[in-house]
Amino acid sequence: MIKAAIYGAGAMGGTLGALIEKSGGTIDLYARNPAHVAAVRKRGLTLRCSADQTSFTVRPAIFTPEEMPERTRQNGRYDVIFLMTKQRDNEKIVTFLKDFLSGNGVVVTTQNGLPEESVAKIVGAGKTFGGVCSFGANFTTPGEAELTSTLASAKICIGAYAPPPAKEQSDEKRRGGICTSAQTSEQFRNIRALLQPVAAITNENFYRETENLAGVRYAKLIVNAAFSSLSAATGLTFGEIAADKTARKLALGIMRETLAVASAQHISVDTVQGKNVAKLLHKAKPPFGAIKDKLLLFLLPKFVKNHKNSVSGMLLDIRRGRRCEIDYIAGAVSAAGIKTGVRTPLCDGVVRVVRAAENGEIKLCKENCGLLLDSD
Repeated sequence: MIKAAIYGAGAMGGTLGALIEKSGGTIDLYARNPAHVAAVRKRGLTLRCSADQTSFTVRPAIFTPEEMPERTRQNGRYDVIFLMTKQRDNEKIVTFLKDFLSGNGVVVTTQNGLPEESVAKIVGAGKTFGGVCSFGANFTTPGEAELTSTLASAKICIGAYAPPPAKEQSDEKRRGGICTSAQTSEQFRNIRALLQPVAAITNENFYRETENLAGVRYAKLIVNAAFSSLSAATGLTFGEIAADKTARKLALGIMRETLAVASAQHISVDTVQGKNVAKLLHKAKPPFGAIKDKLLLFLLPKFVKNHKNSVSGMLLDIRRGRRCEIDYIAGAVSAAGIKTGVRTPLCDGVVRVVRAAENGEIKLCKENCGLLLDSD
């Protein structure tokens, strides 16, 4: 029997855990919130699927992190641990988790941004997988989580981590994050056995595997670095960003900076909503460049129409007086830009604006876009 755990069973982690348990799987949940742990132990974990107007309750085993040593002593170490916390504490958390992996056990990080490298530094590349989630979730109250996406649209993509290939390697190998011999088919089988059955209660495309993890990561980062970061900088919804002339222009610029950083690493960016974003965002030569830009700016509201009322989780953190993950979203693009020699003035600027908002130096408002225009 596969032994698996979710570390960080809040919004996203609680949702994934509930889906796995509902589809017949068994997975231990770990949460730092003692009230949440107590509520799940008493009443079970309820997943409210708001978009589908349905809900269900499961009864997973749940623990606090302090209970992991005793749990694994009694039940054995884990073959799969899904890491579903914020990235800020990765070094501390992954160092802790390392001791509770089985011999062939893996950490699957589903965090936003580009988290695999920080995990691999501690557990090794051969024990590091990435999971890119395409569904939204909220933590509502102890003992409950909310899936904000429809069950029919929920997806997760799993890939093995490998550092991006060097520039001098052949074109065939220039797909950063391809699966290598460091990861085994048994590891993939264990992950697949946990996630593939969820398709029966969601949709047939819920689970997929990729040999191009970095490309899938950057496809999501292109969207997050633009819309999530600008939402955190301005307080706007994704739809309001796409509808505002200035914010829309900034979003397109950030998307292009992110693509440029990926291209500099020879990463083949995955599709977004079935579209070849690399081709779409490529800046055309004059006089066609201006025409293409106008078309893209016109299409952006349609691109986010299914998420027009969404706001960034980073914005929610700022409103709650917490530090957000901007360093791991737009900041990750900036850091990669420094390594690759690609200028990222808009990403650099949005990080500064979000930090200023966090510190109470500026208010969250649409006018903050003007601060970013100076970065362009």
